[in-house]
Amino acid sequence: MTELANTPAAALELLRGLIDYAGFFPPAGLPVPQAWLNYGHYQRSPWSPMLGRLVLPAGKLTELAEEVIAPAAGATASVAADPSPTKAVAISAVLPGPQADPANFAVAVSAMLAFNDRFPTVAVVDTIECRVDSVEEFESARRTLDAGPWACFWELPPTAILPDLLAAVRLANHAESTARHFAKIRTGGLVPEAIPALEPVANFLVECARHDVGFKATAGLHHPIRSTHPLTYQPAAPCGLMHGFINLFVAAIAARHGWQDPERLLPILSTQQAADFSLNDDAIGWRDQTWSIDQVLATRVDFALSFGSCSFTEPVTDLQALGWLPPHSESFLA
Repeated sequence: MTELANTPAAALELLRGLIDYAGFFPPAGLPVPQAWLNYGHYQRSPWSPMLGRLVLPAGKLTELAEEVIAPAAGATASVAADPSPTKAVAISAVLPGPQADPANFAVAVSAMLAFNDRFPTVAVVDTIECRVDSVEEFESARRTLDAGPWACFWELPPTAILPDLLAAVRLANHAESTARHFAKIRTGGLVPEAIPALEPVANFLVECARHDVGFKATAGLHHPIRSTHPLTYQPAAPCGLMHGFINLFVAAIAARHGWQDPERLLPILSTQQAADFSLNDDAIGWRDQTWSIDQVLATRVDFALSFGSCSFTEPVTDLQALGWLPPHSESFLA
């Protein structure tokens, strides 16, 4: 029994597997071994149903194998408190751009294949993330990856070519291939100007829905409701008005179920009042609009798939503060 068992059913479907843990990346910037141990700790926490994949650069897979997994595999069973993950870890590997860094793109693909051959019962790369800036770059990278059983998330530029890229992604999913292809949007960064405006985010959601292409988000979604926060953990860090992951995923539910005008999504994305949202057993609501639990589940299964965050604790503690998750007496901070 986890604490999520006491969460309203529609909220549970929204939150299940929502957060891909990316503790290696800034602003957390943890060493690979610490990110790995944190992931294992979160697997044991009451909030484990919210945990998705572990996100790492493909270039760090060798370090993970040699410095963390292999030594642990050779350790004796007398270790008193094993902090490692409790079950095989699904890893999302971030690749360099195939045009910006073609040599390292090829090296990264080889590293993923080698990693998956070594410890398949401990950790497996089943997902890749990669930025592409043109249809030609996407097609070139796709051909390299189509032979593998990957879920491929392509970070796409929020420009006029977005519809063309999404059309190419959709077409790739109808080709004879074992890979599956999705989109990715960057929703934040370490400086205020890295946070995209509301309009391109709304446009991305609508275009993904129009093209029937699922997506994930990355960066800047530590908090459930749109609000102003420091953008790093450093003293005197710059602050920015950050997108909220509840805003984003409720807007995605709306886009998936008929809200095909980006302007219509802007009020959901811009809401800074938690009271505008409602979560219960049967539905999720925003103001006077509601979506059924079946619509929430359908959206999460094949459309709004997850978001990457270098913190797992901040989203959970914020949801607790809002009363949307129950408190827990045992801290799981790491």
